[in-house]
Amino acid sequence: MGYSIYLQPANLPIGDMAMRRWDEVRRLLPLLLDYINRAAGEEWKPGTVLAVAVSTQGVTPAVPPRSGEPPAGGPFDLGRMLCEARVCQDYVDLIGAEEWERLLAWCDFLSERDGVFGLYRPLADTLRLYLARLFHQGGPVEPSPSSE
Repeated sequence: MGYSIYLQPANLPIGDMAMRRWDEVRRLLPLLLDYINRAAGEEWKPGTVLAVAVSTQGVTPAVPPRSGEPPAGGPFDLGRMLCEARVCQDYVDLIGAEEWERLLAWCDFLSERDGVFGLYRPLADTLRLYLARLFHQGGPVEPSPSSE
């Protein structure tokens, strides 16, 4: 048994997630948002990379990163992105596709520029798995049903 996840206000179903898995995602989301909010406050000049790790497998993140501007700024607020009022009915509502899309854009940006992002990659990949069903070529699309 799990939670059905919907995107609001369109009430679009985007998939199901096991309850224990959602509980962990929910615990980690505030940490991810705090990390991104702090990183968004950095001055990201072209070629800037932080927390570079060098190992026998190579350099993480790759140096130099691809060029590109940071995504749209402004703090992320989980209270404006998530509603768990229906969690007792096994529903979780994600609010506002644009904020979730901006969150993933920051994840992409930081994955190329900040070695610390590697700690958050599994969470970002989980979110992307669900949210990718909504975005195709820059806009929302009808999601396909799925279960975990």
